Amino acid sequence: MFGLEPGLAPGSASFLESLDSLGFPGLVPAMHRLLMHAQPPGDFGLRAAFLEECGRLQATLFQVEELGGIALHTFGVTHARSLTRRRDRVNYIMRKSVVGEDLCTDMALDFLAKWPRLIDAQAAKPATLKTFYHRHNVRRPQLIQKRLDRVRSARSLTRDSAVIEVSVRIVRLLVAELRVLVEHIIAFEIAIAQDFAQHPEKAFFSELPGAGPTLAPRLLAAFGTLREQYPEAASMQRYFGVAPVTEKSGARAWIHWRWNAPTFTRQTLVEWAGQTIVFCPWAKAYYERQRSKGSTHHATLRALAFKWLRVLWRCWQKREPYKEELFLRQLEKRRSPIAARARQLAVTTAN
Repeated sequence: MFGLEPGLAPGSASFLESLDSLGFPGLVPAMHRLLMHAQPPGDFGLRAAFLEECGRLQATLFQVEELGGIALHTFGVTHARSLTRRRDRVNYIMRKSVVGEDLCTDMALDFLAKWPRLIDAQAAKPATLKTFYHRHNVRRPQLIQKRLDRVRSARSLTRDSAVIEVSVRIVRLLVAELRVLVEHIIAFEIAIAQDFAQHPEKAFFSELPGAGPTLAPRLLAAFGTLREQYPEAASMQRYFGVAPVTEKSGARAWIHWRWNAPTFTRQTLVEWAGQTIVFCPWAKAYYERQRSKGSTHHATLRALAFKWLRVLWRCWQKREPYKEELFLRQLEKRRSPIAARARQLAVTTAN
């Protein structure tokens, strides 16, 4: 798929030329400069770190090919972020929605395209608006009347024609962008579901607590299939960005979160960790304990993701499914401070 051959040495001229042909032209000159100036003995550590990153990049590209397209499809979620930004801008324009909560539906976009100005919607006859709603399968009289009242009672923030005309053009631009983005995001979602359904490791990720049709493929794309890339749990925790960093200078030391990490991968792990609080007893017990100690919500989720990676790494390496009861017994055997609460939650859930 990518045109890289497994025999290429990381940092070699052939490897860099392959990267250039794959669409990384800006990366290649920087790599050349680094290789030219990073000469031993002074910068030997820098050169070694660079070669290690080249190897990780090469392995990642091979892994994307092995995943049968799921990783590539998952990158399409970045377009979903673009969709969210544009939808929020439209939502700002329509503070009191007259087309429902989701402004990416055909009804919402058709409404904005037909009546981009407030005065246009207010000038329309009630029968015209009712017909519009009926055509978009909105038939409850109470709901239609509530939306008509919102249109009639709305007040324009300005009567400046210059401001209004510019805003109308912005609305039309956003509507056109949203139509295209929605269409392609739906195509991405269909492709992700199809590829994930055919993947041999689908069961491992789909059976994880809280991993539904959205997060399970994202977790599969994050983990991949190259188990030798993460020889220990700590290497995976560092690369995924959930392991904190400790810096020292003299007698002073401070801890901060890892800045140099793949943002979307870390976001996937943290989002999934948040979902496990609902479906996993020990995760909920751990969350409650950390919050009672004063930890913030997001810091607790990152810490929970750190814990989860240690558990999943072992299951993933052994190709064994995660078993909730087995892990609860391990917590009780080690006399974990959350073991009793986790067991209590498990019994309550079972009943």
